[in-house]
Amino acid sequence: KLFATLVCLRLDRCIYGFLEEGIDDTDLPFVRLNSCDESRRFSLCSKKTPREPIKCMMAWGRSDVREFAKTQWYMLAPVLEFTDDIKHYDFEHHCILPWIEDHECSSSGHKGGAVEGGFGSVWKIKIHPAHQRLLECPYIYAAVKRLHLTDEESFWSEVAMLKEFRKNPHAHLVKLLATFRWQDRYYLIFPFAESNLREYWKATPVPEFSFHNVFWVLQQCRAIASGLHVVHEQRYTHASPGNSNHDEQSRYGRHGDLKAENILWFPEGTELGRLVIADFGLTDFHKRSTRSDIPAGHITGSPSYEPPELTLHEKVSRAYDIWTLGCLYLELVTWLVAGWDALERFPDARRESMSKQPNVVDDTFFTIMGEGSPGAPPKQAILRGSVGSWIADLHEMPRCSAFIHEFLNLISKHMLLVDPGARIKIAHLNREIQNMIVKAERDPSYLIEGKPF
Repeated sequence: KLFATLVCLRLDRCIYGFLEEGIDDTDLPFVRLNSCDESRRFSLCSKKTPREPIKCMMAWGRSDVREFAKTQWYMLAPVLEFTDDIKHYDFEHHCILPWIEDHECSSSGHKGGAVEGGFGSVWKIKIHPAHQRLLECPYIYAAVKRLHLTDEESFWSEVAMLKEFRKNPHAHLVKLLATFRWQDRYYLIFPFAESNLREYWKATPVPEFSFHNVFWVLQQCRAIASGLHVVHEQRYTHASPGNSNHDEQSRYGRHGDLKAENILWFPEGTELGRLVIADFGLTDFHKRSTRSDIPAGHITGSPSYEPPELTLHEKVSRAYDIWTLGCLYLELVTWLVAGWDALERFPDARRESMSKQPNVVDDTFFTIMGEGSPGAPPKQAILRGSVGSWIADLHEMPRCSAFIHEFLNLISKHMLLVDPGARIKIAHLNREIQNMIVKAERDPSYLIEGKPF
């Protein structure tokens, strides 16, 4: 690396001086000497001895020293490794990342530029095959996520949760490959997905209503619920590197932002692909003693899917995810039964103006009744009328089979309940969907024979 840098600068003859001084690749990168002495101001030092200038460079001109300080980084691009304990890298400010494609500034969209979220930006990269031991295929794409947060404690809390998922891997939870800190920002590397679930729906506007296709949808619904079960029951003890004063109490998880955009589609796994829960930027872990006692004002999610307890400023629990998963499932059934065009109309059907702010329109799945002011009825939530009507219309669709009826009832009677305490628990939800799978395997007509009301 040292010799290659010298060759690039046409200073290869200088290699003898470095060899005589015992300087080799292990001394790179050379660092600038911090000195008030003008004659030593442009000196470079080995990283091993940052206060001692390299003698054979003392006679170099300033321009050569500057060019070496810059060019050496072309030879020092890191090699990223994927290990079970998830490696973290602290890269120097001038480090050149080993991407041979970087789509952060490309045209918008998941296949082009960065996708901005509330907690980070995600874009596609291609890592040079000689500089990665992360992925099986040498030229495969990866996704890099740059977190908006810059404090170390929050970063390590997020990584600790993802590391726990690596200890007990689940095929339908996104897999963290590595993390790094660069130019005072934190990054995470994940496998790159071809699309998210909403893009998958759009690309398949009229899904085939065959046993094979509908059974895949049912299996993936079960897989998502199974992955969420892991999140809800996952426990971890967080400590940042070098910090021994950490809380030893177990903590439990909640995703906090389940939506079609955060469900990724990978082409492998089954003939029709595999759905994976991603974007744990909102995942919250909390102590067992207070696992259902988080103030609503501390939670942020996607407004369309958010449950009523946020608006009512009630305590938020893992039932939050049951509501958002119910919204996701209802959209999925809409696509399966009525197609993409109907799904695009669903937000418009839900839109209502707020009683106290008529110019403000939302498309949530609930409506707040009452003013909550002194002497007035207290605020309470009800399932939005348009959502109930939408579900009733789906029951009448020609494709509505016994499975669709049962799934819609599960969504409306056990998931989209305004009382968080009344919502189905994730373990029970898994059992209910598994029972549907058993019925489908015994009788294919259960899935695809239309029985509209």
